[in-house]
This record gives sequence, structure tokens and C-alpha cells, in this order.
Amino acid sequence: MYDHNRKNWIFIGHPDAGWRSAVIYSVIGTCQLLGVNPQRYLTWVLPKLAAATTRTAVNLLPHDFAALPASS
Repeated sequence: MYDHNRKNWIFIGHPDAGWRSAVIYSVIGTCQLLGVNPQRYLTWVLPKLAAATTRTAVNLLPHDFAALPASS
């Protein structure tokens, strides 16, 4: 059996980079599905992540940003 993922990591550079890329693509895709500008969401969320706890991080998802007035 051939492992396709192992071959695909060559183009990412490192297996950890592949996981990180998948997270970024998922966040951007979720923003697009919600009609949220991904750049505005990332500009809003990244400074908040530094101070976030496990309890407060759940309020930093793209759908939370979409619910804010004038977030689109």
C-alpha cells in the first residue's frame, strides 16, 4: 500500500507545516462559508489569541466574529 500523504509532505517542506497549512485553510474556508472577510477575521482574532484561555478561546471562532455588528 502506498502512503500518499508521505509523498505530499515533500511539497510542504515538513510534516508539521502540512498540519499548520491545513488549519489555516480550514479557518479561511470557514470564513468564506460564513461570508466573513478572512483578513478582517485574522486581524481581529490574532491579537486576542495571545491573552486567550481555554474558556475564552471558544468565543474567538469565525461564527462569533460573523455575529458582531459590521464584521462582514
